[in-house]
Amino acid sequence: MKDQYYLNAYVYLEGNRRPKKADIASLLKQSAGLSSKRARFYLVNQDGSTFTQTAPCSELSRILSEDVGLEKLSTSLSCGFEVRRHDWAVLNFTWSNTLPYGVATMPAYMGFSIASCVVDEVGIETTLQLVEQLFAVADKCSAFYGLIDFSRWEETVWGSCFAGVHSLGLPISREVEFNQWLYSDAPTRTRARSIFWGNYFGPLILDKLGGKPDFKARYESYTSLRDGVPSALVWNMENGLFVSLSTDPRIAKPQSIDPRHISVKKNLTRLQADLAMHGVIASWPPEVVKKLLPSR
Repeated sequence: MKDQYYLNAYVYLEGNRRPKKADIASLLKQSAGLSSKRARFYLVNQDGSTFTQTAPCSELSRILSEDVGLEKLSTSLSCGFEVRRHDWAVLNFTWSNTLPYGVATMPAYMGFSIASCVVDEVGIETTLQLVEQLFAVADKCSAFYGLIDFSRWEETVWGSCFAGVHSLGLPISREVEFNQWLYSDAPTRTRARSIFWGNYFGPLILDKLGGKPDFKARYESYTSLRDGVPSALVWNMENGLFVSLSTDPRIAKPQSIDPRHISVKKNLTRLQADLAMHGVIASWPPEVVKKLLPSR
C-alpha cells in the first residue's frame, strides 16, 4: 500500500471557535460512507479519558448517538476514525482542539487523509464534495488557513506532517516546512504554509491579497483557458476562498501524462507570484512578479 497517493485535506481554526456537534457528526458519517469496511472510532475527552470502538462504518451513526453522545463531540480534545486494509490506513478523519507543541500551540484543525484506492472506488466528484463540506464547516468556525495535498504516502506519512504528529519517517523538507509554519507563519494568521494542490485562505490572508472579490477575479482570470473553460476549482465560501491548481488532484501528479498537466505548472507559478507579491509567502523580486503575472 505504500505506493498509494494520499489526498490530505486539513484546515486550521481559531482556538476559541469550535465546529457545531451536528457538523462534526455529519462529516464523520459522510466520510465513513466512503467505505464499507470496519473502522476504529476514538474520542479523547477533556479529562483525558478515552473512548474507542471498532465496528463497520455503517454503524458509525449509531455509535455517535448511542455510545458517545453528540454533546461530547464538540467539547472533546480530539475525535475521529480510521479504516485499515491489510493493516494499512486508507481512510481517516480527525478533529483536534488546540494542543501545546513545544514553545508554540498547534492550532485546532479538522482533516481527512484518503488513499487513492478509495478515491478511485468512490469517484473524485464524491471525494471532492466531501472535502468541500469540510472546508465549508471550518469556514463557519473562523478558519484561517487550509490545504489539500496529494502526494505519496512517504512524503506525509498519512498526513501526519499536517496534524503536528512527529514522525521519524518524514522527509527533512516536510519537517522544515512544518516548523516554519508552526513557529513563524501560523501565529500571524496572515501567511500560508506553502502552495499545495488545494489552498484555502481565510479573511486575514484575503485582506493581504487585496480582498476576496479582487483576488478571486485575478485567480479566475489567469486560470481560465483560451476557450474560457476554468482549469482550476474556485470554491467561494461565506468568509474564505478555496482555490486549486487543477480541476482534479490526479492531474497534478508528477509524471502525469494527462495533457491538462501543463496548466498545473502555469497556475502554480502565477499563484506563487501573486502570494509572494502580497507577502503571503516568501517574497520575490518585483520585476520577476511583474513578468510572471498577466496584466489586467
